[in-house]
Amino acid sequence: MSTSSLPTKTDVLIVGAGPIGTTVAITLLRNGAKDITIVDGSREPSKIGSRAVVVHSRTLEVLKPMGITDELLNRGIVSRAFTINTPTSTLIPGNFGSLEARPDVAFPHALLISQCETEGYLNKKLEELGKRAFRPLKLVGLVEASDGSGLEALFESGEKIQAKYVIGADGSHSNVRTLAQIGFHQPDHPEVDDISNKIDPNTPPLIVCDVYLANPLPPSLSRTDIAIFFGIDGAVIIIPLPCDPNDSTKRPIYRIIAMVPQTRGEAPKNADAAFIQSCVDRNTRFGPDKSAEHAIVESVVWTSRFRTRHGVADRFYKPFGKGGVFLMGDAAHIHSPAGGQGMNLGIREAVAVGEMLAPFVTEGKPKDEKLFEEQAVKRRKIAIDVINMTNGIVAAGSLQGSFVRALRDWVMWFAGRISYFRSFAGFRLSGYYTG
Repeated sequence: MSTSSLPTKTDVLIVGAGPIGTTVAITLLRNGAKDITIVDGSREPSKIGSRAVVVHSRTLEVLKPMGITDELLNRGIVSRAFTINTPTSTLIPGNFGSLEARPDVAFPHALLISQCETEGYLNKKLEELGKRAFRPLKLVGLVEASDGSGLEALFESGEKIQAKYVIGADGSHSNVRTLAQIGFHQPDHPEVDDISNKIDPNTPPLIVCDVYLANPLPPSLSRTDIAIFFGIDGAVIIIPLPCDPNDSTKRPIYRIIAMVPQTRGEAPKNADAAFIQSCVDRNTRFGPDKSAEHAIVESVVWTSRFRTRHGVADRFYKPFGKGGVFLMGDAAHIHSPAGGQGMNLGIREAVAVGEMLAPFVTEGKPKDEKLFEEQAVKRRKIAIDVINMTNGIVAAGSLQGSFVRALRDWVMWFAGRISYFRSFAGFRLSGYYTG
């Protein structure tokens, strides 16, 4: 949408039109809010390449009232299990069995689908509700309004807008967070200054890519379940994705996430098929010595290098005059993609904030500082819990030394024989554990 019709005032300004910002906009609109404005710094939504490829059970549930879940299910791959493996054996045959046993769980599984496609369905719903994001608008200023009514936002184009509430859903390099002067730190090292642009030197970088694998696929390579391998280089994750609807041959697409330790040299920014093939061959059971089980990387659809870092905003809500600033998604917390938690947590908190905030917008009620702060504190605790969980997964996958790895594998193998542990692992990832 052109910026020519940008209003000068709005009740709620949402900065960031990715899946998190779009979700909070839809939630506000569905709960009666009308005067909301959503802006984004990019010219158009991303159409290829995204880190998130899993929509977990609890997220599917909160999206259901929006009318999006059925479309996602029709397009995505339903996944009811995952495995944690070495190149030669399965350590933990994980599943979502604990969800199937709960009558209050509507979707006892995960759904495998690209974030770009999830975002597309959310944008479609937003347009059905009569809204579109103003693009491109880069936020460069955010101050309390002179009349105390809320905030005034300034964009690089020179345009201004006054808003009672501002929602920062603008990613890990959030301008909203920076301009609102909200700190961002490692939860386990709060003395470390703003780390949103800093890399954890102790954690290997990840190659994240979508690839076409050659037919026929290895017989044991699932088209529905996630396979996690702990190999010589660290963790390699293989996730099946829906075929390209425009590809008449229906070539199988897989997301591959691979750790690249220092012993292999600098991880390439744009890994080619040969490098990705080497990651598969070295660390999984689908190497060339497995004959029929050899998975062959035919071509690369998209690739990126991801350097793991983690951090959390000092606060998720900050008052300004009669309004305030809310942070959510990567603007509020960042962590490893292990476990597929980032987008899912962001969507769930977007729904929670939208439902809480809607009555104050639709009914014109004065803000409830206590309510806003209590929810922000709760959301921050959940985010730190997710950070700790993903850090644990990364640490387990990046262990060095044959003895330590053997001990890890034995402990995991033993845990994998316990049905409670197998199902709890799925429950932990599903989103119900954190709300």
